[in-house]
Amino acid sequence: MFRRITVLACALALLTGALSWTAAAAPITGSFSFDIVFYPEQACTLDLETGEIICEDPINKIDRILVKFEADLLLTMSISGLELTSSTSFTFKGIETQLFWVKATVGAMVFQTAMVFAPNIMEFEEIRSGAGTRYYCLRQSAPDNYGAPSAWVNTCAFGASAGIVDPVFGYYTWGDMLILGSVNPILTNVIVGRWADGQFDAWHTPNPDVPGSMLDQPLTFRKKAAEVTLSIAGLTLGLRALFANFGTSDAPSFNVGTVLILEGTTVSGIKVRSETWVGARQGFECFGECKPNQRLGTQGGFIFVPYPATGGIVVPDFSPEEEKLYIEGFKLAGLTSSILIEMQLAGAGASSLQPTFVAIQTSTPRITPLGISVVNIARFGPGLAFVRDQILLNVSFGEASGRIVWDFRPSAIGAMETLFRQFLAQFDAPGATATIVLVTCDPNEYGGVPGRCYWGNYFNPGTPNPFLEAYYELAFEVGDLTATLYADFSGSLLKDLMEVGVEAKWTIGPVTFGSTTIFHNLQAERNSWNYGFGFGWDAFEGTRIELAAQQFSIEIKF
Repeated sequence: MFRRITVLACALALLTGALSWTAAAAPITGSFSFDIVFYPEQACTLDLETGEIICEDPINKIDRILVKFEADLLLTMSISGLELTSSTSFTFKGIETQLFWVKATVGAMVFQTAMVFAPNIMEFEEIRSGAGTRYYCLRQSAPDNYGAPSAWVNTCAFGASAGIVDPVFGYYTWGDMLILGSVNPILTNVIVGRWADGQFDAWHTPNPDVPGSMLDQPLTFRKKAAEVTLSIAGLTLGLRALFANFGTSDAPSFNVGTVLILEGTTVSGIKVRSETWVGARQGFECFGECKPNQRLGTQGGFIFVPYPATGGIVVPDFSPEEEKLYIEGFKLAGLTSSILIEMQLAGAGASSLQPTFVAIQTSTPRITPLGISVVNIARFGPGLAFVRDQILLNVSFGEASGRIVWDFRPSAIGAMETLFRQFLAQFDAPGATATIVLVTCDPNEYGGVPGRCYWGNYFNPGTPNPFLEAYYELAFEVGDLTATLYADFSGSLLKDLMEVGVEAKWTIGPVTFGSTTIFHNLQAERNSWNYGFGFGWDAFEGTRIELAAQQFSIEIKF
């Protein structure tokens, strides 16, 4: 194993040297990085009849390890209004994904194109909870369709709780792993990589007779997203075309979708943007193991920002699916407002006569001397029914800053319920930064599946814990060395330690060396899935913090 890693590292080092020599003679910039992840091997399986995770061989003091190797090469060339970008990912199986981006500006027209070659494709659809919170679920994948209803917890049939049940690492939702970042990216990479490679039991595949790995197919054209925009007298017309291949290299199967865009700015500075989605829906796509550089169309966490030029997933029927309207920069009495209106024209909850979701954000300017600013986001569901109002209070004073988030929601009897959602405090001293993040449990968001909110609650068994997590971080910098220490607690402020991590990076010129060590309570994660909602039990009883992963990385920029 280590001989294989050494050979790969030497070959990649020679490749990087050749690229650096070429870059000196051409307008090429980029980076080359590779990382090796070690994690203990555990004989954990999921019982197909009971759904219980069983570990016959847990972690020992001296144990076997598994190795995950990845390398990424990013190249960008800019020549007179033309920008070309290539992203290549390597693993033990060879070249895993190849992505190309092209952007060209010709007068008032802008062309943007992305093409992806990969062994697989995964499409994640954007959905909303009853409180208007955005989540993602797996709608369709190829060459094995894990989005089929028989794939169970992975699919949109599981709603906002869709995700992966890993026999070693436990249960995580797609949103927690791929969008919100509440799961360490290294663990996310291992979990999704194991799942995509079919390293679980047959219950994860639509057909138990199929091996299930989506990474054994040869590189195949999987996705193309092309957008052209034309700006005339302050008005922008755009057309985005989406092509996706859900077949195999021998028998391709294409779906097509488009997004019609109309955008303009009024004389008072108000920006208006309209999008009509035909044969396409809001969402993003993953390839390979779904690393950040293997995704197209990720929107991020801000609901008032349109999808990028590569955004959107395709559906089998080429018919109107969604209509979106953005209004930004509306100012009145010193307040700045943005409005998002969505209409679902197909699928569950569709309506062609009224909006299915509306969000209105209003923000105040910064008020001195405490640096106070307030943001209010009101959300409305189908029929303009009020579902949620969120207030964000930001405060900054000298080297300290903080944020408090409150939610206001209507109850079943029509009264207004208040929920304290998040507290963030940060102290930025010279050379060091301390951060505290407290996130409370939201029963409307975590009521569908077992999870941290329902782990061993001593105050009232069977009800959500007061805190989803309490996160503490200390980051400091000494010369070319940066280090981060963090601890993550579940259910309370200082009880039930969930994860501890140490990250270090050392930069020498264009080269950055990195090391990350993660200790996690894997047994508590598995207990949560096995025992379901709390009825007086404690998921942490008899558990311990164990080594979850160790990563070493090198990045070279040129």
